[in-house]
Amino acid sequence: MSAGGRRREIAHRLFATEFDVSTVTITDSDEEMAPTFVLTPTGALVNRVFVVGALTEVDQVGDDVYRGRIHDPTGTFIAYAGQYQPDAANFLADAQTPTFVSLTAKARTFEPEGSSQVLTSLRPERLTVSDTTERDRWVTEAARYTLARIEWFARARADSIADEDIEEHLRSLGVRGDTAKGIALAVAEYGTSATYLKALRDRVKQALEVTFADGESVRPIEIDPGDMRGEETFDDLATDHFADLLVDPDVTPQPTPAVAAVDTGASVEAEATPGDEVEPEPEPTDIDFDPDEEFELSAQERARIEEEFGTEFETGSSIEPSDTEAVDETVEPQVAIDDEPDDDSSPPAADDPDTTPAEAEVDLEASVIEHMRELDNGDGVDRARLIEAVSDTTGASASAVDNAIQDALMSGTCYEPTEDHLKPI
Repeated sequence: MSAGGRRREIAHRLFATEFDVSTVTITDSDEEMAPTFVLTPTGALVNRVFVVGALTEVDQVGDDVYRGRIHDPTGTFIAYAGQYQPDAANFLADAQTPTFVSLTAKARTFEPEGSSQVLTSLRPERLTVSDTTERDRWVTEAARYTLARIEWFARARADSIADEDIEEHLRSLGVRGDTAKGIALAVAEYGTSATYLKALRDRVKQALEVTFADGESVRPIEIDPGDMRGEETFDDLATDHFADLLVDPDVTPQPTPAVAAVDTGASVEAEATPGDEVEPEPEPTDIDFDPDEEFELSAQERARIEEEFGTEFETGSSIEPSDTEAVDETVEPQVAIDDEPDDDSSPPAADDPDTTPAEAEVDLEASVIEHMRELDNGDGVDRARLIEAVSDTTGASASAVDNAIQDALMSGTCYEPTEDHLKPI
């Protein structure tokens, strides 16, 4: 929960190529401080995002205002930080480029005066140095959730449901509320076509190949979301390889959807990719590609992805960075930057000077994950219950434990399957 009792939105994991063409902003209510969401063509309702990519360029565009370009395999995110994001602005001012970074940020759209073009950007909340392992994990998470949205979107359209009934229809199939609502809105606002969904699906495959299988590059999508010039149909895309990721475990489908059964403990923009933030969809994933088991891919999931894409995957650490990600990994790590102190900001970083000696002697993040595994009954652990359990065991303050949870979310060792619940990866 953020200041004032409002819940934090989950940070979605999604690719730049989809975010960049998003032009619609949705407000959840008429309240003065109501959150706003950037609606993407596949139906993600994005208030916050989590991105791991290569920071390749920083420009000072005004007094104490810096612009950073962060590349993922599909395109570029633009982040602006100024006087209201002093830590992020200082980070960008001092950053050595190129370098991998992790960014949690608010999603924004902007229409320049006198122009009909809508631009997207990110307002940083937390910005830290990252590495290829985190980048690889993020690409996997973003890929799986993008594919899941494509599958549910295509299924809704293939079923020939009236536009006004799409949200209710998807909910009846067990789809999470925020996903069902977002897809219905995307149908109305973008008229997203099967041609665009097929193009996006192909770019996801290319992004995985670039990251894990020595692919060359990801081609830009040169059509609008509503373009229907191709021969693709929604029936062709209405598969169920990843659709289970966006099913609400607390809803009994009527009728039961043809979604492959999975171990919910193994399912994962958003980040969500995560709260990011409408009842948000979860964003992290647990498909990992590191043969050293920190990034291990199960045989079942490997078979599923190889069947879907027809490619064998290797660890990203064995792949040479692309031109936009030629990162010097010898750069000395920098201290994580705290979130900005606004009403939606994250708690202070765990290395706060007020940290007690007891907290300093305990690896709180490791304790958080350990307790998470012990308390998880299959549906995740209530955040408040987890904080209380770790505090009782370690003597750490609730604030310090909450910081450790945030660090675990940032590092990808856990995720939020539902609001205020956490699961280890």
